[in-house]
Amino acid sequence: MHVLRTPDERFADLPDYPFPPNYLRLREGLRLHYVDAGPRAAAPAGLRVPAPDLIGFGKSDKPAAAGHYSYAGQVAWLR
Repeated sequence: MHVLRTPDERFADLPDYPFPPNYLRLREGLRLHYVDAGPRAAAPAGLRVPAPDLIGFGKSDKPAAAGHYSYAGQVAWLR
């Protein structure tokens, strides 16, 4: 699968976006970006939520072929 990756420097100095990058490497070798912010102690109370980019968006990798995108595919990548 041919994959496009937006260089990290494209996201430098974004106004109102103070979050450090976090990446999860999927089985297919794709890099999925997510935001993980807030106090760690809030997790047991249910007050913490990771916010993933979808594959193909934002800082996540982008498969070049349109055929790699589907609703079922996005669900599988998030699982």
